[in-house]
Amino acid sequence: MWTGFGDNHKGLLCVLSSSDCRKIHELDAIPPEPVIQIVSNKIATVFLTKNGLLYSVELGSSYSDVFLKKFNTEKVESLSAGNAHFLAKTKINNVYSWGQGTLGQLGQGNMDNLTEPTLIPFFNDKHVESCSAIYSSSFVLLSNKELYSFGHGHNGELANGSTSEINTPLPIQEEVTQLFGGIGHHFFARYDNGEIRCWGKNDKGQLGVGNKKNRYEPVKNKFLTKKNLCHIIVGGEVTLAITKKGELYTCGIGRNNGQPKMLTSFKINKYFKKMKIVNGSVGDNFAIVLTDIGELYGFGKKMEGFGQKTDIVKIPIDLTPRTKVLQMESGFCYSCYLQIENTSLNVVPKSENDVRIIEMNKSRYEPILQISEERKNGGNLKLTEEERKNAILRLSNLTKKSGNN
Repeated sequence: MWTGFGDNHKGLLCVLSSSDCRKIHELDAIPPEPVIQIVSNKIATVFLTKNGLLYSVELGSSYSDVFLKKFNTEKVESLSAGNAHFLAKTKINNVYSWGQGTLGQLGQGNMDNLTEPTLIPFFNDKHVESCSAIYSSSFVLLSNKELYSFGHGHNGELANGSTSEINTPLPIQEEVTQLFGGIGHHFFARYDNGEIRCWGKNDKGQLGVGNKKNRYEPVKNKFLTKKNLCHIIVGGEVTLAITKKGELYTCGIGRNNGQPKMLTSFKINKYFKKMKIVNGSVGDNFAIVLTDIGELYGFGKKMEGFGQKTDIVKIPIDLTPRTKVLQMESGFCYSCYLQIENTSLNVVPKSENDVRIIEMNKSRYEPILQISEERKNGGNLKLTEEERKNAILRLSNLTKKSGNN
């Protein structure tokens, strides 16, 4: 079961019943098939399903103005989100981008915004290994270990020595094997020789290189290079690093790094000394981490959205919902999504209000179904009569196609 709690800013938590979900809520807007990844930013929450399909919940006028949209794209393998844009790598190694493009972060050769996933033509004849977004910049790694960047470069985000915006992908590095992005203005990458290098904004020490100078070209992070890392998670002004032993190292601004003060070098978080951390996720100004036995801990700003009595939590607090957490993803505005094991837990159930699923096809919206028990029982879809007829016709056509396969 996928659930959510925290700030439900204009419906981006995908819960209809409240703008402030201090209790865990079952998601109202969720695809009708298994979800394997959720990414969220200030304009939308996007779901990737096991079958490679994309669904989106866009920012509404309020938490009650929520609908689920299905994109028509080729099968997707992975997702990444910046502050207001998205990247998707497909199973046939293409890259799609959409969202805000005013800083060139969509890589389409212009500064236009896009409302639906659009193929980046530059990579048509190239074999894409992975892609990663940060705040207003994007990175694409090819199978030949060549790294490309595009978007905002004011703080050195593009790693090309420039501070300009670039709207067409440009090669910046070779021999890169792994990318580590997130919601911040900085970036980390692993190289073929085992080095961890970083670049971008560093005004709060978030690069962990011992000072607060921005880096406009990749610089070796000597400390992380020595560690056997499995994850590096980039936050707004903080970075988390998780080793294969389950150790958690953090650096950056004090209120968000889970330690008492700002750190310009990575330091182990002693709170988790007797635990094994296996994953983490960072939102705008907070972080959550997951242990190997399904425990969830959080620290940072706006923690009252998670049912806490204080605004800023510097020492990690236990957020575990009395059941094992299988997977977690941070939301944008002080919220998070949890896939939990025990569905008998006292979770606030789905709203009785209908959440429509609409299919997106070249900006044309067609009602298909609704997430409600009524549709399963053949009841009233609570649409206008014309919308209801279109929905039933669409559902009938889908059923016929399914039966022919």
